[in-house]
Amino acid sequence: MNCKHVRDLVLTDYSDGQMPPERERRVEAHLAHCASCRALAQKVRQDLADPLKSAKAPAPDAFVWLRIKEKIRQEAAIEDPGISVADMVRNFVQPFRPVAVMACLFVMLGVGLVIRQNLSHQQPYMAYMMGAEAQGDDVSAGIEQYFL
Repeated sequence: MNCKHVRDLVLTDYSDGQMPPERERRVEAHLAHCASCRALAQKVRQDLADPLKSAKAPAPDAFVWLRIKEKIRQEAAIEDPGISVADMVRNFVQPFRPVAVMACLFVMLGVGLVIRQNLSHQQPYMAYMMGAEAQGDDVSAGIEQYFL
């Protein structure tokens, strides 16, 4: 290992104690025979690492923890509401089911009446086109009279 690489490691992972054991042994081997890198490591330990070891993290106010817990609960409720969309739709539609059935029946009845009325107006024309025999005054009318 060269000095530049060791200095970078001393300023980061070595001082934090986050270095893999094999790499840590190689850094310590370098520090054992390099006085300038050893001095840097000692300075970093004295000025940066040791004061932070004895420092306590400030405890947040109880109100902050309550807000954090509430936010976590809200996010969990959004991710897993406990009821599916299909269940919500079913619960909403269920009271209106009889009304919906009646509305569908009325629509079907209205469509049927409109179709029947249109077919009754076309009966003379259809009879003429199919070559039906004269069965009455309405059916025996010629195509010209139908459109007039």
